[in-house]
Amino acid sequence: MRPRPSPRPRPARRRAAALVEHLVLLPILLAVLLPCAFTAFRLVDGAGLVATAARDCARTAAQVTAREDPEATGALAARQTLGGTWLDPARLVIAVTPPGGRSVPGGVVGCRVEYALRADDIVGRLPDAALGPLGATAYERLDLARDRLDRREP
Repeated sequence: MRPRPSPRPRPARRRAAALVEHLVLLPILLAVLLPCAFTAFRLVDGAGLVATAARDCARTAAQVTAREDPEATGALAARQTLGGTWLDPARLVIAVTPPGGRSVPGGVVGCRVEYALRADDIVGRLPDAALGPLGATAYERLDLARDRLDRREP
């Protein structure tokens, strides 16, 4: 059995050419991939913020007393959640179910929050084009202790 000949090393010129090709392609590759990654992170962050606003809306609507409006109180809580973020609280669409926010004691209150995402939300210098809604729904059980207090109020 004959020994295999070892592969010839590449000449220094070919190695240098490969290095230059990689150095030229690296900035181009980064220029394409970094904006894609930034956009993906912004979308994930926006979805998380909308989900947090939905949870705050449902929790607040479930804890209001009989004299308060659960829809208005829940909507206010959702808008306050987005107050210090990059999302505009004025563009939230909020629906509390059941209508009026009250059902039987121990029942469930739901809150659907949608945000109309636009291109200028992600990168400020893009034309104003709609990208679609970010939405989340959260449910919360009515606070039984609060319901007992409501029955005692005049």
